[in-house]
Amino acid sequence: MEKIFVKNMNATFICPACGFSAIRDVSRFMDVKSTIHIRCLCKHCSHQYRVLLERRSFVRKSTSFTGRYKSRNNIQSQGVMTVLDISRSGLKMQILIPQKLSAGDVLELEFRLDRGSCPLIHREGIVKNILGGKTIGLEFSSSNHTDALGPYLAFL
Repeated sequence: MEKIFVKNMNATFICPACGFSAIRDVSRFMDVKSTIHIRCLCKHCSHQYRVLLERRSFVRKSTSFTGRYKSRNNIQSQGVMTVLDISRSGLKMQILIPQKLSAGDVLELEFRLDRGSCPLIHREGIVKNILGGKTIGLEFSSSNHTDALGPYLAFL
């Protein structure tokens, strides 16, 4: 299923059969919490297709590199993490043992990118959501990526 991205509350739908494109207002979907799948009918060739509406500001890159995390709010909450995906605004990580973390907690992160001998990246992130106790979505405290993370994210 193809992803389409939202820009200024509009999305460009492109028919995979004939290439006909149409820009549509998708503002009514912006407050929906779940994944948005849209069934489309091409006005040019009548082909039916489905798309996934991607509402994120930045594209996420799937990854699988390890690192460490430590909570600023709770000294006991620290350990090893695997970064599952990353974007300019944040990352999704998985931890081995569920911790007493909550939305709004601040975590200090250390990890190396999946490129050769990359230097250690240090970031601060704010917990946005916790899924199943072990998968955590974080937003970076700063969008200023002047270290090795900047060029890594530039090609997303």
